[in-house]
Amino acid sequence: MEKYELLPQQLLLEGTCEAADFFVPKPVKMNQVLRVHSKEYVDRLCNLELSKNEIRSIGFPLSEDLIKREFLIAGGTIMGAEKALDCGIAMNIAGGTHHSFHERGEAFCLLNDQAISAQHLLDKGYAKKILIIDLDVHQGNGTASIFRNNKDVFTCSVHGAKNYPFRKEVSDYDVSMEDNCSDSVYIDEIKSLLPKLFPDRYAKLLLVQIRRYMLIETPFLKDESREEVAIIKYPDATMYKIVNPLFCKGKGFIFFFLNKK
Repeated sequence: MEKYELLPQQLLLEGTCEAADFFVPKPVKMNQVLRVHSKEYVDRLCNLELSKNEIRSIGFPLSEDLIKREFLIAGGTIMGAEKALDCGIAMNIAGGTHHSFHERGEAFCLLNDQAISAQHLLDKGYAKKILIIDLDVHQGNGTASIFRNNKDVFTCSVHGAKNYPFRKEVSDYDVSMEDNCSDSVYIDEIKSLLPKLFPDRYAKLLLVQIRRYMLIETPFLKDESREEVAIIKYPDATMYKIVNPLFCKGKGFIFFFLNKK
């Protein structure tokens, strides 16, 4: 997609990144994928053997290039998370495939890169607890389902009450926003939510997905254009200090925060 070629140029232009900051992701390894997704589903996906109904639910025609792209996205999210832990900030501008379930894909999401990355961080011992905060207008239904019975991952989703998916999953903490709520109402909701989710008992590492639906210039649920995602770790875990300015810039990001307390 052209936007993925233009995004690095924009990040350079506005001074968010320097040329030396960019890295090329490697595809996720199959054993990492299978820690989250069923082997039966992944085998059929890779062999282009999904049924017509499954392909219709995904929304993309299957191809080898599409599968390679999904593996690359998930690998980029893992690499970004590890780099964020080392140097404080990293971005995957194509990630955030939160509608993919353990045994199926959905809504343009084939593999759940957030879940794969979170499980990888747990498996490697980089974190003992992870908090996932999903601020996409659409509920992170796949992520909620994958980690439903995992006590080491706490899922929170703030989404449009009447937006996709119309049959919601149950996250550990869900907040439903009404249609056409103002940006100030939305941001105030997030600010009041954060203190509830930051206690040490919840997480050592926090993963946050944000989409461009939260533009200051546009009410929360009217902007339906999908946008980029990225990864950031912020050492002191004061999330709103970095999230609020990014709302003003209208970026879509995944954040990683390291809670050192």
